[in-house]
Amino acid sequence: MKPNIPYVSIVIASYNRNAITQESILSALNQDYPTNFFEVLVVDNNSFDGTVENINNNFSDHIKSEKLKVIPLKYNAGSSGSYVECLRYMRKDWKYMLKMDEDVILEKSCLKS
Repeated sequence: MKPNIPYVSIVIASYNRNAITQESILSALNQDYPTNFFEVLVVDNNSFDGTVENINNNFSDHIKSEKLKVIPLKYNAGSSGSYVECLRYMRKDWKYMLKMDEDVILEKSCLKS
């Protein structure tokens, strides 16, 4: 029997906010929610401050396990465009999308609540 836990895709839109983006990713990855029932996607809007490179370096284990997906765009789609772009990368069984910008830090119980 499959547990009645909805799958959540946390989508972080990013543009040239390298330091705070990493804090946001950490808060998303460290949710007090069953680990097999959520993913984190970062959609980068063509940053030129090293955001994508630093995410790839600092979160390589999460990327390899596909818990974290980094989507570097070749143009700036803006915050709302980022959420449209991520749809083809999200797991097909998602029930909810938590949309956020890179300056949001989630409390550990956010998804559970």
